[in-house]
Amino acid sequence: MATLFSFRCAALTAAFVIFHSMQALAAPSVLAESAILVNTGTGAVIYEKNADVRRAPASLTKMMTCILGLEAKGLDAECKVTQAAAATEDSYLEMKGGDRLLSGELMREMMMESDNGAAVVIAQNVSGSILKFADRMNEKAKELGCRKTHFSNPHGLTARWHYTTARDMAKIATYCMKNPDFRKLVNHQKSVIHWASPSGRTYKSETTNELLGSYEGANGIKTGWTNAAKGCVAASAKRGNVELIAIVLKSKDHDTRFADARKLLDYGFSVGGKGTVP
Repeated sequence: MATLFSFRCAALTAAFVIFHSMQALAAPSVLAESAILVNTGTGAVIYEKNADVRRAPASLTKMMTCILGLEAKGLDAECKVTQAAAATEDSYLEMKGGDRLLSGELMREMMMESDNGAAVVIAQNVSGSILKFADRMNEKAKELGCRKTHFSNPHGLTARWHYTTARDMAKIATYCMKNPDFRKLVNHQKSVIHWASPSGRTYKSETTNELLGSYEGANGIKTGWTNAAKGCVAASAKRGNVELIAIVLKSKDHDTRFADARKLLDYGFSVGGKGTVP
């Protein structure tokens, strides 16, 4: 009887150890040059790698552009397209000067497909010029406690004085995800963009964020790529009461950035979102 009892105790102990070893993963091996994982609810930093090293943010820049657009214009402001905006590199909407679209349509396309022209339209309609909008971006960055970030454009194309860090991007992303409209804009897999003028014109948009629909709880946020920045992603996911944001900067390619984000999020959820609170 004693032997049977001892056997059962040993079996239960083994099962407990196995369960917890499956639940709590080892800290991930991240290939990107910079990364950070944060719990948005507690502010805890769960993982970091070169989180304060200056990097080019590529289109993660558009998180700041979007939140400033929302705070200044909301979703229903009619925005006029300039010739300069229409001619911006990597503008998939193929807008023409004089076109008009609602701010929400522009921001949805900007966050889904990373349209640079849409970012310029938002900047010009909020502040009148890219330069003035960049000033607004930098003011907001300072307000959020970003110490090593400077923006010079609304889209993230490479520029000498356009840089950030993984830690600063996490601060920006955390702030943005507190806005209900922002959360909706970054959680679309497919959408149809409508013009206000010319009336009836539409464009089918599809997200560049491969985590949406494929990773449990994924709800945003933004991808990025330039030759200088390499692969970047701000990835958000929520399970139960725990919401995490992973920032991955300067990953060697498109696939690796998502693999790193998955590893980070998996690790964060496995430890219950616990980390070091700054």
